[in-house]
Amino acid sequence: MSHPHHYLLEEFQIAIRLFEPTIPIEIKEEAQQLHDQYVADPSVSRETIKQGMYEIGVKTFVDRNAYHALIDEIAGQKRDELVFQKLPAEVADRVKAFIGQGHTLDDFLYSKNFEEKLSVEDRVVLEGVILDAKAQVPALVQSIVEEQKDRYADLQAKWEEQKQEILQALEQLEGLEKQNEKWGAEIVTQIDQFKEGFLVTEPDPKLYDVKQAVEYWKGVMEEGR
Repeated sequence: MSHPHHYLLEEFQIAIRLFEPTIPIEIKEEAQQLHDQYVADPSVSRETIKQGMYEIGVKTFVDRNAYHALIDEIAGQKRDELVFQKLPAEVADRVKAFIGQGHTLDDFLYSKNFEEKLSVEDRVVLEGVILDAKAQVPALVQSIVEEQKDRYADLQAKWEEQKQEILQALEQLEGLEKQNEKWGAEIVTQIDQFKEGFLVTEPDPKLYDVKQAVEYWKGVMEEGR
């Protein structure tokens, strides 16, 4: 007989398999053990599983976000390098003239210059070179991540600070919920929605959104609504 929460646990397992390579091995092992423990216990509640996923999501938040921030930086740089290595000189010169004004390669692709400065043939060449470059980037990026330890540490610090601010804002919301019986249930629902974002299968909660919620409920209570 399948587990009562089979699909939720499948999502959890997929998320674990797709964990970013910079997540510490001990956290990966903890997540896998937690998953296996839930699978072995058909009586485990959905709430317990979600709480476990939430705790793993909080623990992996910093490395997940730092990794993708670094990857985005490196991938964009590497793609552009590969593109200009392979582009015919006359096409590269036209694109570089635009980029030299403070724009990016992506800006060029979505600007009127793409059609005005390049012939149909040149546009096809550029698009083909970009696709080839994108295909080569993943293999190059991983080795570069290992070389960029200082930059990665900076990103970890940035995302650790953001994680703490999100958790503090959630604590503020929980405090507001306890202060107001009238709006308590609605605030709890919003807190649960934000915490849901920390599940490793969901998009992370945004600091701006949580802070906005705190300010909103403070305003509501001050007005006595």
